Amino acid sequence: MRKLYLILTLLIGLNEVTWSQCEGDIVLSTQEEIDNFAIDYGCTEIGGDLRIKGEGIWNLSGLEGIVAIEGELNIFHTSIENIDEFQSLTSANFITIEYNELLNNINGFGSLTSIENDLSIIDNDDLLQVNGFDVLSNIEGSLLILGNHSILNIDGFSALTTIGEGLGIGEYNSLSASLLNNNHSLTNLDGLSSLTFVGEFIAIDHSPALTNVDGLSSLTSAGGVYIAHNESLINVDGFSALTVTTNEGLYITDNEALENVDGFSSLTSIDGELRVASNASLLNLDGFDALTSIGKMLMLNNNDNVSIINGFNYLLSIGEDMEIQNNDNLTILEGFSLLNNIEEDMEIEDNPVLSLCCIASHLATVVQKDVDIQNNAVGCNSLEEITESCEEEIMPTNLEFINTGNLAQIYPNPNNGTFAINADNEIKSFKLYNSIGQLLKDQKVHASSTQVEVTLEPGIYSLSVETVEGLKVEKLIVQ
Repeated sequence: MRKLYLILTLLIGLNEVTWSQCEGDIVLSTQEEIDNFAIDYGCTEIGGDLRIKGEGIWNLSGLEGIVAIEGELNIFHTSIENIDEFQSLTSANFITIEYNELLNNINGFGSLTSIENDLSIIDNDDLLQVNGFDVLSNIEGSLLILGNHSILNIDGFSALTTIGEGLGIGEYNSLSASLLNNNHSLTNLDGLSSLTFVGEFIAIDHSPALTNVDGLSSLTSAGGVYIAHNESLINVDGFSALTVTTNEGLYITDNEALENVDGFSSLTSIDGELRVASNASLLNLDGFDALTSIGKMLMLNNNDNVSIINGFNYLLSIGEDMEIQNNDNLTILEGFSLLNNIEEDMEIEDNPVLSLCCIASHLATVVQKDVDIQNNAVGCNSLEEITESCEEEIMPTNLEFINTGNLAQIYPNPNNGTFAINADNEIKSFKLYNSIGQLLKDQKVHASSTQVEVTLEPGIYSLSVETVEGLKVEKLIVQ
């Protein structure tokens, strides 16, 4: 009898374990099926997809006990107004919430810490806010927030640190693996303040109410960045911690109110293309002063309010073309004094008031293929014209750039034009160049230190110091 009792107890226990998981996909298409879920299925774990579809569905309370979905949770074309019922859910492969026209809030995923693939929130016209992912820290796929025209904020992602594939704010395009698409009322990205890594593109596109991207201030690495057609975006300061794009490029195009790109001041390397084009209010490109390499093309086109280009003082190489075209108010082309390789063509053309571009004659010597300089103002219409109008010595573009080390020390830096150069060994000479590479001062030293006093306008200069051990080129900042 005792053995029989133990066997029955074991069988009952096995039955309860089996009953807690449903194998395969489950499709619920009526409110009655939702309400009767516990009776009809009785499971808390689903081995396949859970698909909820139907305009007659207005409440999901019958699903409150679900803790794991091995496939996709898909909530599609229902009449629900709030999603509050998945507080017990701790595991899901995909989550897709789309075409729920009456949905106002998503609050119900308070136990979910990780999603194995994509999280998609798509075309929910009345959705105002997403607050329900407070402990979600990792999305191994993409975060897709597309076409939610009324959404005001995405504050529910405050714990999110990593997106394995893409993140975007804008309209779908071939550049991006994930997007936040056509969110016409979204004003900020503050809910992403913990995000540090995005494996593929970040696309911020067609979000007309977005004024800033400050919510991305913790981001240090991204596959690429695409910022386009955001008519109220004034600055990109939220990218201030970003140091590298790992496999794609940086695109900043058609942002009517954007005034500067200073938010990219920490960016040192772009593996893909850098394109800054058709930003009607952009005043300068100074934010790229830390950039040392561009893996593909550099394109600076149709930025009608940029009058001086001088923000590339430490750029060493461009992997494809360099193109500066159709900038209506560009008058001076400066900087680029350390650029020592342009792998393909250089085109400086159709800038109607560009008259000072002395650096172009030396850039032409590091271009591996064709040079095309034409249809600019007098003084910058051809290499011959540039050579005639720029007689001063210009900083060689093939100098080895050394920003650290102990060959020589410059102090103080920044300064007001008075500074000291010190070295452990003999300083043979130093040369001082302005931002377009023109030689301002050439002095022999033959000592281990020297005091320099020179009258300079505030700005960024290049100081080349030659010692008996080698050469150091460093940025000199005059305030």
